[in-house]
Amino acid sequence: MSDEAEQSRILIIGKANAGKTSILKKICSETEVPIIRDVNGKPLTETETLDPMLTHGMYDIENEIIYPSRPGFAFHDSRGIESGSMDKVAEFFSRRAKLSLKDRVHVAWICFPLSNAQPLGEAERCMPQLGPNPGESRHPELSVKTSLMLATVPAVVVFTEYNGLEATVLNNLRYEGRLSMREAFRAMSDATEHLFKEQWLNRIYTSELPKPPFVRLKG
Repeated sequence: MSDEAEQSRILIIGKANAGKTSILKKICSETEVPIIRDVNGKPLTETETLDPMLTHGMYDIENEIIYPSRPGFAFHDSRGIESGSMDKVAEFFSRRAKLSLKDRVHVAWICFPLSNAQPLGEAERCMPQLGPNPGESRHPELSVKTSLMLATVPAVVVFTEYNGLEATVLNNLRYEGRLSMREAFRAMSDATEHLFKEQWLNRIYTSELPKPPFVRLKG
């Protein structure tokens, strides 16, 4: 990145409870209170943001979230994208693309929670660009991902709560596969990997779309 952009500006996209706040805590600090600025650069008070870590008061996509211990990163939260904010995401990208390098979105993190989540359906393997009714899909993240790729904004897919998927697999092995606890633990890793690839990777990473890198996070 050039000297003009001293910070990496990251947009975090995902449904509510997709683990976005947990990701920030893991990367930045479990206890540190972030500095939040509005679109004009004005620091927001505790009253204005409520308690951003507890009440989700930071979820205005225009608000810039910076942790003092990680000043090289500026985060923006897409809010729960199933709540009708997809138009805000599109507007945000469009407006930011016209600004100076330091104010553009440099990368997007697209979050998929694996714990207690339904796998992608057949019709959701390849979603269109941002459309008029993206919220009708169980996983509108995919339409954002497609749009990001077409707009050449680098993206990273973040699968959260992988341990939740492991717990589901372990339970199935115990009670549906009728295995002992020891046998289930031995089989859990391979069985979880198979389920992850079958129900998530193979349906998100289609041949029609570029394949951004992905990471899996536990907790």
